[in-house]
Amino acid sequence: MLPRPGSKTRSQLWRVSDGNWLQRDDLLATEEPMEIRLLAGGERKTLSVTMRTPGSDFELAAGLLYTE
Repeated sequence: MLPRPGSKTRSQLWRVSDGNWLQRDDLLATEEPMEIRLLAGGERKTLSVTMRTPGSDFELAAGLLYTE
């Protein structure tokens, strides 16, 4: 099984305070598109493309399909 991407991305930021530049590490929320496709009778159809924070893709797809 492939590792799932996380919902956070480590980044370095620069901040200016009283004319001084300061560098620090921070965690940013990651957002990526996810395409949900259906395959039936040999035909593939895109149901939805949604933006999400990675990490619970299977649960998100199952919930979307359940509500549709």
